[in-house]
Amino acid sequence: MATPPTLVGYTSGGFTGTTSPKTASVTVAVGDELVCVGTTENNSTTLATPTGGTSITWTLKASLTGTNLAPVYIWTAPVTSAQTFSVSVGRSSGTGETGMGVFVWRNHNGVGAANTATGTTGTPSVGLTTTADNSAIVTVNGDWETVDGSARTWLTINGSGPTNDTYAAGSSSYYVAHYSDAGATGAKTVGMSTPAGQHWQIAAVEIKGVASGAGVQKSGGFFGAIS
Repeated sequence: MATPPTLVGYTSGGFTGTTSPKTASVTVAVGDELVCVGTTENNSTTLATPTGGTSITWTLKASLTGTNLAPVYIWTAPVTSAQTFSVSVGRSSGTGETGMGVFVWRNHNGVGAANTATGTTGTPSVGLTTTADNSAIVTVNGDWETVDGSARTWLTINGSGPTNDTYAAGSSSYYVAHYSDAGATGAKTVGMSTPAGQHWQIAAVEIKGVASGAGVQKSGGFFGAIS
């Protein structure tokens, strides 16, 4: 078994309205991993790579921008110096509604698997095969049909559902959640069982747990050991 990553915090920059860019302030330490999720109302509006901070390099881990669907994005970035700054996400095209939020993860073993899925009926789900024990999973879902999601049910992983970090209904509906501990390495199904009738796009990414006795991931290498 392993130790799950530590969630330092999640900050929403807002998911409704056409203000651009959207921003979220974060305070980070060396070795943290940033996970930025993004959404837009439809494929005519797309997002640019996040900006902000010193020596922060973002990698797009997952995205979907299908026609007549609400696009979703997940970027990750390792932190190389302690700092407080604003992550900014603006449009790369279009004028529509956008959204974003940022997670800060600590005591992790890097970024693992990522995956996406899409559908025009039913409820969102995506398969994700984790690469480490006791990883965390971040997921973002966009519903172009804008079904009322004020009452919603997430699928369980390792015996429990995720923490609901954002639900916002605007021109489309947007959901952000995270599973703190996905249990043993292997195939997982991330998603929702209600509300039905969504036109959905979902993305998920793994933040790896740290095996007992292994070093904690830091920028440029491993530091320390977990007993």
